[in-house]
Amino acid sequence: MNLSQRKKFIGYFRKRLESLDYCVATFENTIQDEKQTYVDAVNRKRIEPDDPEVSEALFKLNYLILPTFRNCMLLGACTLIEDILLRLGTDTIPHFKFQVLKLRCFRMSTVRRYLRVLESQLTIDFTFINNDLLLIDDIVKIRNAITHAWGNIDNCKNPAELRKIVSRRNWVEETADGYILVSDEAYADAIEPVLKLVKHILDSVPVSDD
Repeated sequence: MNLSQRKKFIGYFRKRLESLDYCVATFENTIQDEKQTYVDAVNRKRIEPDDPEVSEALFKLNYLILPTFRNCMLLGACTLIEDILLRLGTDTIPHFKFQVLKLRCFRMSTVRRYLRVLESQLTIDFTFINNDLLLIDDIVKIRNAITHAWGNIDNCKNPAELRKIVSRRNWVEETADGYILVSDEAYADAIEPVLKLVKHILDSVPVSDD
């Protein structure tokens, strides 16, 4: 990776990350402000606490709008992981996509295939951040369940594996009817290993003169 490639990679990653961070902060704050509006109205006795319109509005905020948004942000974090690895590989390794394609016969995620090629071609040792990679694996599997099974655990290929992930990660839970529900901590927990991964890659790949 030459200096120009390094600067472009860092700039691209920063731009994508700032965009996601802005979306999360803006939306979460907006929803909390909206909920507080109802609470204040009840406290000031402008509306009754058992008003059905209030109950319906809070239900939609808590169980429809917020979960949908948090799912989108988790998807965004996964897309960021895959996109930056793809960008790094195509910028630094000849025929990167073809090398990744050859690994399709192995049962591994797209992220793991990207990492396998990067590890072999750029001699990056990912064992130092193995725990972070395991977290990324879990995030990707949760993302896939949301994307391909509408978050219904029993409709996924491996429900038992997903329930193990739910039991060991404090940012996701299973609802009473068997659906995945991610918390407001999901995005932060998803982004943290991405930051460590990018830092590790940049620290491991020397800057060439060309």
